[in-house]
Amino acid sequence: MKTPSTTTELRAALCETIAAVREKTMTPDAAEAISNASGKIIASLRVELEYRRMRGEVPALAFMDSHAGALRHGAENNNESNP
Repeated sequence: MKTPSTTTELRAALCETIAAVREKTMTPDAAEAISNASGKIIASLRVELEYRRMRGEVPALAFMDSHAGALRHGAENNNESNP
């Protein structure tokens, strides 16, 4: 399993983990460890986002870029349809 570098990849890794447990190719204990580590990653992102918000900064975290591009693209499409 590749180390996730975006939130989209983290979600995919968690979905793969669930599938592996269902297929009995991963133990529930190993899946729990992955889930706990993922939760800690998300918690650290929350702390960083809150810190930047309190400083009045616009947060731009590389780990979250996969969604930022999709959001920007969606906003561009909305602007094009509503002149």
